[in-house]
Amino acid sequence: MLNAGLRSEWQFVAHASMVAPSSLKAAWRRRDRSRWTSVLIMMVLVAIRPGASVQAAPLSDSPPTVIGPARTSPSDMRAPHPVAPAMTEAWPSALAPLKPSFQLLCRHSPTVVSLQSQVELAADRSALAQKWYWPRLSADAGASVSDAGSGGGALNSNFASLRADLNLPALFSPWTEARRAQLEHERTKWQNRLELQRLGVNVIDQVLIASSFASRDQDLAENEEQLQRQFRILSGSVRQGLARQRDQQKFEAEILKLRETRLNLKRAQREALERLKVLLGEELPPESLALSWKSMASLEPPSLVGMKTSPSLEVARLKWDVAQLNEKLQRQRTGLVTQVSASYGIRRSPLDSASASDQVRSLSASVNFSLPILDWGSDALQRREAIEAKSVAEREWQEAERSFIAERDLLIDEGERLRERRKLAQRLYELERKSFQQIVVDYREGRTTYLDWLSASQTLRASVQSQIELANEWARHWLRVQSFRGDLAHEICP
Repeated sequence: MLNAGLRSEWQFVAHASMVAPSSLKAAWRRRDRSRWTSVLIMMVLVAIRPGASVQAAPLSDSPPTVIGPARTSPSDMRAPHPVAPAMTEAWPSALAPLKPSFQLLCRHSPTVVSLQSQVELAADRSALAQKWYWPRLSADAGASVSDAGSGGGALNSNFASLRADLNLPALFSPWTEARRAQLEHERTKWQNRLELQRLGVNVIDQVLIASSFASRDQDLAENEEQLQRQFRILSGSVRQGLARQRDQQKFEAEILKLRETRLNLKRAQREALERLKVLLGEELPPESLALSWKSMASLEPPSLVGMKTSPSLEVARLKWDVAQLNEKLQRQRTGLVTQVSASYGIRRSPLDSASASDQVRSLSASVNFSLPILDWGSDALQRREAIEAKSVAEREWQEAERSFIAERDLLIDEGERLRERRKLAQRLYELERKSFQQIVVDYREGRTTYLDWLSASQTLRASVQSQIELANEWARHWLRVQSFRGDLAHEICP
């Protein structure tokens, strides 16, 4: 507390006995143990009474139903906010091919292993912090041989002892420390869920990109087949002269352009698959790319209306709760500090002795009050740092609450706009398909030119491509909604 060494301490010894005197030994031999037992029980009860009500509050992965900074300190030992059970909907069949990629991610990703170990370590720290009010037990045993000198022979000695110690550096700080460790464990679980969802969304996004390229390539292959069919029809027609030769050249040029586009798509698809290989640790199974854009268009995201919290908001809330407990710990550990310690031990030496005098029992308990007189502002600085950290954490929570509301409203608006765009794209596709079918008939009968056929084919191809892109965008919107709700982590690594 004080670099110069100026410090004032007051010590009150409740009971102290280093070695039991002969009168107490006699009392013990008369089996009058009740007095010793009662003293020890009273001492331990007095020491642990402030923390007797410390219980591990049940933790849940589900988000609480209340948002907004609480105006009362959460650092007291109470149960967390009411938590509703998670209602995770079944994984849709349209995205079932993604399951193998999730399994590879959980098996090979070092990030996933690190996140899981962090949660386990936080759970162990929380369980350990709640045992501060329990005494520590230790056992010692030893033996020695020494030379007593000329003619004295060798001296053998051995001993065994059992000791129970209770040490509370600041009387009520273990109680607060247990609550803080519990909140840290809960915050780590929420943070783990956030990081796991970000990693999963990255993997899913690459899979959707590769699947989109595959769908576009399939559509281009169908267009190429149509061009080849028209080219064969044109080659076998009765049309002569320069018009026929010109149309054949244009068909052939269009076929070559489609092949070049398909090669570029395959190259982009290969790049996406290589990125997935880095993330997943091995080749993605071919069935994971069997995502139908038509089935993805049937996804229905859950409603966000009335949603009160999210994983990111919970992380910010728990960070503020921990900051409040840190401030309380600094108040308990600085200024006037009350320290309680107690110990009870039994020692026998030598072990083969039948004499009761060779067995020693000791019991001690003490309460120390420590107050720094001159510490050059060290205590005040520690308390001020804790107060500033709490203030920053509270502002971050309020900012996270505003961000949550804004993101929720944006997702709702995005869903509505995507629905309207999908309706328009579907209506446009139906019109373009009918128009193309009519132009194909007219071209065969000679009522339209090749340019009309080509223009209609390109327009129909663009409408199909637009639908594929909208289906992928709709699937990404569905994933963003699931991630915002915190449900995606359960499907990635259950």
